[in-house]
Amino acid sequence: MSNIQHTILEWYDQNKRDLPWRNTKNPYFVWISEIVLQQTRVHQGTPYFYKLIEAFPSIDVLAKASEQDVLSAWKGLGYYSRARNLHKAAQEINLAHKGVFPSEYLSLKKLPGVGPYTAAAISSICFNKAVAAVDGNVIRVISRLLDLSDPVESSDMRRTIIEFANEILSPTRPGDFNQAMMDFGSMVCKPKDPSCPYCPLAHMCRARINQTQQLRPVKKPKKKAVNRFLIFKVHFNKGKIRMIQQQKGSIWEKLFVFPYDEFSTEAAFFTKIKQEPQVIIDRAIHVLSHQRLHYSVVIVQEDVPSAGNMWFPIEKLYDLPTPILVPRILSRIENHLVPLFKC
Repeated sequence: MSNIQHTILEWYDQNKRDLPWRNTKNPYFVWISEIVLQQTRVHQGTPYFYKLIEAFPSIDVLAKASEQDVLSAWKGLGYYSRARNLHKAAQEINLAHKGVFPSEYLSLKKLPGVGPYTAAAISSICFNKAVAAVDGNVIRVISRLLDLSDPVESSDMRRTIIEFANEILSPTRPGDFNQAMMDFGSMVCKPKDPSCPYCPLAHMCRARINQTQQLRPVKKPKKKAVNRFLIFKVHFNKGKIRMIQQQKGSIWEKLFVFPYDEFSTEAAFFTKIKQEPQVIIDRAIHVLSHQRLHYSVVIVQEDVPSAGNMWFPIEKLYDLPTPILVPRILSRIENHLVPLFKC
């Protein structure tokens, strides 16, 4: 185990990525970075890290912000439950911990949106607690080192990986070691093209010895994406567009989208499109992690005066907390809308 510790840390000291959140031990900034990087690549998440810490430079500022402001700052990152949990966790830290970030792994894990990996990362990096942070990169490295042939999602394999990660963890530099394993998985032990000829652990890697590295980790087959069929309706009146804030249970909870009708079958969807008098996007597809949204966009002119806070000038739509699909639709239909507003 000491050989792995020494090799990984030596590699890290020479090759670690220069990331903005690594220049601080401030748990607030490290926490923000970890939440942003859930389901998001580093190069995509880095601008949002800067944006969030500029908008909310402390736990207190984040806790006292409105949920809509937090969702607006998060706009474009997707998986908006992360933003809602970020806001809830800041409020909990302010209330239950008097604004002081908890240092213990178990206390961190109780915060909304903070799972075992994030709690381990924060406690080890910021407070030098010896807890292994096991993310997808670490799972891949260990499954190859041990040449694990069962799906890594199984409880037995998960337990084996976590136990091994804690066995090889450096007790003196746990934060550095956790980050080293993440970098090593991202830069050397890559998913599709591992750099085995240059890997300092190659002589210890059972998958490399058995020539099974391309087969590891073994994963369960992904569930087939669900197809949904939507017609978005762009209601406009007196220079404003109607938007609907989605309620709990929607994939777009608390976000604003165009009103829409959903159809249970593709045939019903196509039939309805043919009946619409003003179709501006005939058919398009928006792919989510577990859903494929087949959609059309139509224009509907309202005859009643626009009232209430669900009507917005077109230029204000870009400032609302919306799923990324809304600005994508707007960019395609804006040329159609401008002449209508001049009428």
